[in-house]
Amino acid sequence: MNRQTSSAGSDLPTLPPRQPGSRVRSGWVVLLGCAGIAVFAGFLWLVEHTTPPPLPVLVVMVLAVVGLVVGPWAYLAARRLAGEPEAGRILRRILAVGGALAGAGVVAAAAITISGTGEPGTAGAVAMFSILVAGLLALVGVVVFPWLFLLTRTVTRERAARVRAEERAE
Repeated sequence: MNRQTSSAGSDLPTLPPRQPGSRVRSGWVVLLGCAGIAVFAGFLWLVEHTTPPPLPVLVVMVLAVVGLVVGPWAYLAARRLAGEPEAGRILRRILAVGGALAGAGVVAAAAITISGTGEPGTAGAVAMFSILVAGLLALVGVVVFPWLFLLTRTVTRERAARVRAEERAE
């Protein structure tokens, strides 16, 4: 007997067919964001208790950790602000500034490594600091500020609706 077409009451419900291009559910993205925070805590422990890897490996590791911490929350914010052109411009500017900051730090770290100046861990520290600051900028600018944008827009619209209602009541 085909379980999907059976009319018996003991059948389990089936999931609807997945549409092409459908989005990931928010719960999974939040779970990935929390896992990113745990990975960041593990990364901080590794930085404290192990010797630093070569600069290219360190840069890739830090970019992966920052991507796991910031990426899911930025995805949720961008999905929520999909129809807002003003917010889209702000998001692009913040990402451009963060990318430029991280890139400048990596270039400075490479210059320190090539020139051989400074202590052995200086280049890695410069690269880590610049990428982490860029990640913090992205977290605040791409996640927190858009939610503030939505909050102020909602409050403004509600206030305007209340004023219109009061004018109609008079």
